Amino acid sequence: MRKNIFFPGIALLCAISAYFLQVHMFLNGDVGSLLFDTRLFLKGGTYLNNFLETNPPMIFIIYSPVIFFEKWTALNIVLVMRIYIILTALFSIGLSNFLLKKIIKPSDDVLRYVILLGLLFSFLLLPACEFGQREHFFIMLVMPYLFTVVIAAQQQKINKGLACLIAVMAALGIGMKPYFLAPFILVELYLMVVRKNIFSGWRFLPLAIVSLLSIYLIWVFIGYPTYIYQMLPLISDLYFISIKTSWSTFLANVSVSYCFFVAIACLFIFNKIKKYRILVGVLLWAFIGMVVAVVIPRAGWYYHILPAIILSVVLLLLYIFIIFSSNQKYVLKKDGYLALFVTMMVPLYIFLIATHFGLAVKKHSYLNQLIAYIQTEKKPPSIYCFSANTTGDCFTLVYSAHSVYAGRYPFFWWLQGLQLIEKKGKLPIQIKKDKKFLIDAVADDLDQNRPDWLIINTSDAKATLKNNFNFINYFSQNKKFYEAWKPYHYYKKVGVFAIYQRSDGNVS
Repeated sequence: MRKNIFFPGIALLCAISAYFLQVHMFLNGDVGSLLFDTRLFLKGGTYLNNFLETNPPMIFIIYSPVIFFEKWTALNIVLVMRIYIILTALFSIGLSNFLLKKIIKPSDDVLRYVILLGLLFSFLLLPACEFGQREHFFIMLVMPYLFTVVIAAQQQKINKGLACLIAVMAALGIGMKPYFLAPFILVELYLMVVRKNIFSGWRFLPLAIVSLLSIYLIWVFIGYPTYIYQMLPLISDLYFISIKTSWSTFLANVSVSYCFFVAIACLFIFNKIKKYRILVGVLLWAFIGMVVAVVIPRAGWYYHILPAIILSVVLLLLYIFIIFSSNQKYVLKKDGYLALFVTMMVPLYIFLIATHFGLAVKKHSYLNQLIAYIQTEKKPPSIYCFSANTTGDCFTLVYSAHSVYAGRYPFFWWLQGLQLIEKKGKLPIQIKKDKKFLIDAVADDLDQNRPDWLIINTSDAKATLKNNFNFINYFSQNKKFYEAWKPYHYYKKVGVFAIYQRSDGNVS
């Protein structure tokens, strides 16, 4: 009876803690941007014409319930989004609990609760300032599938209706980004090895996931060809080269180096542990797949590595339980216990750093000055932000100051890549065409949407691009932009933000 009350109580406490923690942070800029585009998507908006978003449309499907619920209830969309994320986390954990009962022996019931507590911490608190990011949703949606692979390896079956639900969840998660296929492929290959059967992948669940992903891909090709034939080439030419860091910078990232350390520790230090071998194996190869998914873009951003960190927490808890509770004597050398200690401390350290960062940004950001200034206006201005590397400017203002966003770009994701190519010398013909198209799009936004304010993050330009980089001078080399820019005049500076006002706008 106490167990039945204890865990729901802890889950409720974690959910409440997560909500109040997020209240003291800004809504993540990427999440805000994607919510904005989801609304346009549901109104029939298309890539290029209505938004220049780098993500394929699966994320719009995942965010759609937030838009519908906000419309039906008239509640604040930020509140709805946070509740939606928390409910998704709790649903995933509840489903995982049901599946774990088939995997973990009743005599080891404490282990099930330990894993569930690890998932509560990982899903609700560990994301910190990246709450609701694509990788956050990915791991929540895919986790039940991982447990079904363990069940399949143990020659057990689950209800077809439940399998369909888990397949839909996994397909939604995997379909957000192509490299999310890496954990799926590695886990299925591991199952083939465990069962010594190359046809083990011909189960209902993986076949359903592959079928759903195939239908989704066909739908994107037919319904959103501009994403396939125009956006993807732009992304390939200009986006990935701007986010990819050097190997030294990538490996110097604490979160990245931690995950490589965990992979090495699991493969070479803890590999003698036999109890719950299949459960450990599935989670380990899913973990390695998620590290691969980070290595492919090699950006090293915290939210990219989040799924791997979450699985490392679950793996760590498994190892601790098995080592210290089993009747078998697992003798680890001193370096083994040191590895265990490090892997136990680092996720907590990462959580504290990420949380401190999120809280500090809201408390000390220059955006606070801009929000306060906008709130003095009789009517919130429509805005367009010139930023080379963040969605956090405009979309924080949209949701915190109730401004209207008047552009198609989440940020100028293409600008840094274009600068890198220009430094090499003469631009290839296709890149010249890309540059003209992308700056023409900015000019069209200014002409058609007529934003009241253009907000230029001067600090962002210095940090991301050349020290002397000037957005207006650079864009004005394009004749169309030069004409579209003419109605705008310098208005004032608030913190690091230079504001240009449209002379025929409604803002006084």
